[in-house]
Amino acid sequence: MTAPERPPGLPADCTPLRRLAGGESAEAWLVERRGQRGVFRRREPGAGPGPRRQAELLRWLGAQGLPVAPVWEAGPAHLLCGWLPGVPGGDWFRARCGPERTAAAFALLARLHGLPAGPGTPPAALPRDRWRASLAPGPDAAFADLRRGAAAALAGLAPGGPGSALIHGDFHPANVLFTGEAVSGLLDFDTAQLSRGEFDLGYALLTFCGRWPDGTLDVEAAAAALAAYGAVRPWEGVLLAPCTVAAALILYDWCAALPAAHPRRAALVGHFGGLLRGRAWEALPGGRGA
Repeated sequence: MTAPERPPGLPADCTPLRRLAGGESAEAWLVERRGQRGVFRRREPGAGPGPRRQAELLRWLGAQGLPVAPVWEAGPAHLLCGWLPGVPGGDWFRARCGPERTAAAFALLARLHGLPAGPGTPPAALPRDRWRASLAPGPDAAFADLRRGAAAALAGLAPGGPGSALIHGDFHPANVLFTGEAVSGLLDFDTAQLSRGEFDLGYALLTFCGRWPDGTLDVEAAAAALAAYGAVRPWEGVLLAPCTVAAALILYDWCAALPAAHPRRAALVGHFGGLLRGRAWEALPGGRGA
């Protein structure tokens, strides 16, 4: 059997076991260190908060009781963390979660958004809001009316402004681990930022409650998810619709930019395009205000 490749920068006391699926800004390996399994991630310079800043954030979140990976080591271009138990809730664009798991995920999201600022909170170094590119006007952009409407509704928002919260930025089923019906881990804080919690909510509703590949939203499931969130952290629904539109546009644009030969591109574009055309968020609290 061929030995696994050894990633550059892996500490000498770690043994690589296999390569893991990496994100847009990192490569990851499952490793073993002193009898324990962990994850070694190499980061591209300038891609989100640096490893040391992210380690500071993870340590602080762990101290607040959130189920995040324990940090073992952080360097200029790598992050080494302990392995979290559990199984993902599904692909990033379609959940395999029943109502109990979905409620647990949204309750955890509310806990994250409700955390006070404290030692280790890094809002000054968090990246700017990434939805703005998808709301920018363009002569050939699909859903131009939705882009204009969402941009107008969100024009007054700024990172760090009133109502801001520390959001995950990529809260979808593949980044939430479950053991039984309980959440056992929250992964991937590469796009954490100081923003409005409704952006996480809108993104999560689309990925946890979207009926794949129909391009529709399970409004009943979405209402239950919002109720689970609201039981932990009260929120105002006025920004939910434009934030959900922005999340859908980000997802649509990302899928549309996939190579034409990508095996799931057509289905993904159709699914998220259907969510945008159907305007299912209008049935959510504050939906008519989009």
